[in-house]
Amino acid sequence: MTWTQKHSIKHILVEPGSPTQNAYIESPNGTFRDECLDEKWFESLEQARQAIAT
Repeated sequence: MTWTQKHSIKHILVEPGSPTQNAYIESPNGTFRDECLDEKWFESLEQARQAIAT
C-alpha cells in the first residue's frame, strides 16, 4: 500500500467472494489453478515452482 501511495496509484480491492469484479485476471488464474495447481500435490513451494516452470 505504501508503494502505491508513493507512486500515486489508486489501489482498488476486490470484495471477497466477488471475482467477477476483476474477471480479466480471475479467468486466467482459474484456468491456471484448474490445469496446473489442482492436478498435482506439492510438498513444498520449491516443488511447485519447478512444476510451474516446466
